[in-house]
Amino acid sequence: MHLTVRGSDLSWWHNFVMRSSEIRFVRNRLAFELDGKAQRANLPSALVVFRPYCQGPPRVSSIDVRGHSLRETNEQIYPNRER
Repeated sequence: MHLTVRGSDLSWWHNFVMRSSEIRFVRNRLAFELDGKAQRANLPSALVVFRPYCQGPPRVSSIDVRGHSLRETNEQIYPNRER
């Protein structure tokens, strides 16, 4: 599992993230505490899950900043895909 900057226009995204098992796009910006002050991230985030022997395109979903699932976007496109 890897927390990363959402950057689908970058070459590393296509070389590594698109080979993952899951991509969970984080809605809104994450907040981090530094010296007692909460600061929001300046870039959008995604949680990328890598599993051994993954086949096919990654499963894509959205989560909120607390990790609650919002919806799965490609369940209808790949209904029989093994996870």
